[in-house]
Amino acid sequence: MLASEVGVDLAKVQGTGIGGRVTKKDVEQFAAAAKAAPPTKAPGATPATPAAPAEGDQVVQLTRVRRLIAENMVRSKTTIPHAWQTQEADMSGVVAHRNANKAAFQKQEGFSLTYLPYVMAATISALREHPEVNSTFNETELIIHRDINLGVSVGLEDTLVVPVVRRADGLSIAGLARAVNDLATRARNKQLKADDLSGGTFTVNNSGTFGTLFSYSVINPGQAGILTMEAIVERPMAVSGMIGIKPMMYLCFSFDHRVLDGLMAARFLTSCRKWLEAVTLDLPVY
Repeated sequence: MLASEVGVDLAKVQGTGIGGRVTKKDVEQFAAAAKAAPPTKAPGATPATPAAPAEGDQVVQLTRVRRLIAENMVRSKTTIPHAWQTQEADMSGVVAHRNANKAAFQKQEGFSLTYLPYVMAATISALREHPEVNSTFNETELIIHRDINLGVSVGLEDTLVVPVVRRADGLSIAGLARAVNDLATRARNKQLKADDLSGGTFTVNNSGTFGTLFSYSVINPGQAGILTMEAIVERPMAVSGMIGIKPMMYLCFSFDHRVLDGLMAARFLTSCRKWLEAVTLDLPVY
């Protein structure tokens, strides 16, 4: 009875009584020793020892933005169970549409028409078809957002920011292009406001600009996924039993496995791919 009262496991007590039996005194001494002993730290609780620079190393202090990014990424990877899928999209229709419109677009808008607005439009269509992807996991509930506020990754010289295109589903290809150009220009000129960087419900990343083929992007906390468009590369593909050269692009999708299972993620990714592959010259720019 005494052992249970003081929280002692009798199996761990060395008995000093007749035949090795555990006495009341043994229990009291064991309990007192346990209280006096310093608490043991859980595995992994010991903080990592900071690295010491070697002779000739350069030490660069982190900027406030870089520290915030680091904290955000650690929070994402420690709280969100990431999963990943990819599909390959035939971009023939998108490439033809852009080539047919880029000169007139440049003349009217004053900046280039890129492939990013097309992928954003495909993402918006897929999010409307699969609204659970445009959501936030909230421990005991799932918040499915009405508005589609697309975050767009913008790489700067020494950092990366994700400004948000609000209510992106109400914009045309040209409207999406204008919004991205405006945010990217203000980001480079350090003119973004706090509101420009908050409220995103899903993110599109364009690392393919730098030639990447497969990216495992980290999900922004509060979102259910991030879609990365990779480089468009001409590859030989089988078409109706013949070999043809097609502009192909991988779509890589990192998603929160608490929100989406593999089937749901695949359906979303398939919707994105099918939208891109269905683009014809008739798609309105404005």
